[in-house]
Amino acid sequence: MYLGAPVSVVMDTHDKSRAEYNKLFDDIQAIFQELDDLLDPQDSDSDVYKFNPLKAGESITIDAATAEIVSAALKIGKISGGAYDIAAYRS
Repeated sequence: MYLGAPVSVVMDTHDKSRAEYNKLFDDIQAIFQELDDLLDPQDSDSDVYKFNPLKAGESITIDAATAEIVSAALKIGKISGGAYDIAAYRS
């Protein structure tokens, strides 16, 4: 589980050796783990945990990946007319 949800990945590996498959799988897991580490609102080391309590006008430095994801989430919220709300979180 990453980001509090089960994750499944489907890969076409018919042309990959077992070693290539294992490397690819490990790389994918590392990406998901990195995102989980950055975005977990309950992990005191994550960017999200650190910026959630900020007041308007306060700022911190966050990872570029976090900034990109937050920016995309804000755009989705705007496009959806607020149906998707990045601020909505149930612990």
